[in-house]
This record gives sequence, C-alpha cells and structure tokens, in this order.
Amino acid sequence: MSDFDEFEILSSEDLEEFDSFISELVNEIEEEDEQTSVIDFSMYKTMQVSLAKIKSMFKGTGASVSYKLHEPYRSVGYISIVGKNLSIENPKVFAAISGLASNVEIYPKTNGTVQINLTYHGLTKPID
Repeated sequence: MSDFDEFEILSSEDLEEFDSFISELVNEIEEEDEQTSVIDFSMYKTMQVSLAKIKSMFKGTGASVSYKLHEPYRSVGYISIVGKNLSIENPKVFAAISGLASNVEIYPKTNGTVQINLTYHGLTKPID
C-alpha cells in the first residue's frame, strides 16, 4: 500500500465543478480588466515602498530584484527576487513587507537559484 492510497481521488463531477469555478473566475478577471480604471495610489505606493525596501535588503547579495506593473492584468503588479543563497538579514521586516503583498511565492528553480515573487492585486480600481 502506498502513501497515495490515503488521498481521495477527485471524481469527474468534482473536476468539472473545479473547471467551471476557474472559468468563471478567469472571465470575471478579464471583464474587470477591460473596464476603464484608475490607479489606486495607496496600493501603488505600498508596492513602491516595498520595492525600495527589498532592493535595500538585497543590495550587494548578488540577487536580482525586478518588478512589473500591470501584468498579467492591469490591476496586478509583482516584485521578483532571484538569487542563490538568498539570506534575509531581518526576517521581521521581510515578513512585514510580505504581509503587504496579496500573494507570496517562494520556489527553487532548476538553475540552482531561488525565486521569491510578491504579487500585489488592486493596483487599479474600475470606475463606473
């Protein structure tokens, strides 16, 4: 008996329900992205202050810090940190910065580096 036997396999109905949920979510996001919107300066400032602090934290470590605004949707932006042996000297500050982001991903890459992405939703607000 393998460890996988303990996990319940999703039924075809469960998978169809999940696919439907994802499709509806994507449609909502794409509809919102097509609306006229304005920058939410509070969220934009949060991201810019986070970016400045992260650049300062990783300066001289060999890590690459980059950011993108309005990708993959107009209301989204992200900061990426990529490097080998990423060491966070002040974890409390990094945790506080991470808490300002909508989502945080940390994963190893096949080239031996580690990537940290901080995603910020709500950079723009639709106007109606």
